[in-house]
Amino acid sequence: YKNKGHLTAHVRTHTGETPFACDVCPAKFINRSKLKYHFRTHTDEKPYTCDYCKAKFRRNSDLNIHVRLHTGETPYSCDICQATFTSRNKLNYHSATHREVVYSCDECQATFKTKVHLNNHVRTHTRESTFSCDQCQA
Repeated sequence: YKNKGHLTAHVRTHTGETPFACDVCPAKFINRSKLKYHFRTHTDEKPYTCDYCKAKFRRNSDLNIHVRLHTGETPYSCDICQATFTSRNKLNYHSATHREVVYSCDECQATFKTKVHLNNHVRTHTRESTFSCDQCQA
């Protein structure tokens, strides 16, 4: 880890310790930066602005990924097929398509290369909606 704080935050993922509490809601976090990011959901503070389109973001890292849509920069590449991506998360998601591991639906035996795709498929059997209205639960 680059510094002791990063190691401490990592260790807390194992211990479950969440010493940083939100003053507005019951949420707790493993470090101050995660609390700060969370708190912005209450204030709707988005201090980072895209110079290209004026979109606003809560985190500088989110802005940096967004800016790559304008610049075309794709710094993350797949070692297997050389496809490139704007973020490490997108590369990781893509990498799952190369894995041999298959996720199978218990209901109909359909197979998927990612757990996310399986979970989305399972909702078709349970009729569980991905999105619902917070006003009427429809």
